[in-house]
Amino acid sequence: MSCVIPAYNAERFVAEAIESALRQTYQPVEIVVVDDGSTDGTAAVVRSYGREAICLSRRHRGTAAAKNAGIREARGAWIAFLDADDLWHHDKLTRQMARLAERPEVDLCYTRYRNVWIPELADEKRKYEGHALSKSVSGWSLSTLLTHRDVFDRFGFFEESDLKSHLNLVWALEAAKLGAIVDVLPEVLACRRLHHANMSRRWAIDDDFFKLLKTWRDYRKHVVGDDDARPPLG
Repeated sequence: MSCVIPAYNAERFVAEAIESALRQTYQPVEIVVVDDGSTDGTAAVVRSYGREAICLSRRHRGTAAAKNAGIREARGAWIAFLDADDLWHHDKLTRQMARLAERPEVDLCYTRYRNVWIPELADEKRKYEGHALSKSVSGWSLSTLLTHRDVFDRFGFFEESDLKSHLNLVWALEAAKLGAIVDVLPEVLACRRLHHANMSRRWAIDDDFFKLLKTWRDYRKHVVGDDDARPPLG
């Protein structure tokens, strides 16, 4: 099992991400952190773990390129992704592997997750009490994805383009259109941290969003003939 953690200027959070991977009840887990040209102390934090975490440093090329580099570096038959500012429940991988044993036909295995706010955003957290953001989410978050490495040979790697806001979901939907079977565990097995810099707090109705919406509609037409579906945005 390889855990791929793309990281860019993640000095504050990356140690907690690594720790949540190290505490998994499913072992052994290889941890590959791709330092995407950080200008802070991200690489130093990762290297402080010695052999427990591989630090792959490279010039800044964006999150998609970092994920692809991590996939190619990883030695595990299974690949699990974790953003450098997110966290896993300690049983996440164990429960996903159990599901995949039950349903070996599944290509992309996700779980539910919940959002957590940093202390500096306490006012925002209070603002969204009772809102969908404060509840568990079933959207296809890459930090919950577990998949076999041959999925990328079959359905392609992440598109290394200017598409930033929605590239993970676009990739999953494109894979689903090509026949990938997707499953989402009902348990909340990950936390997505909301802070000042993460992109998920700044999604906008822009050209990227409309590309995402078109991809989702095409997928729904292909799978269930639903012409009025909407994407599972958390």
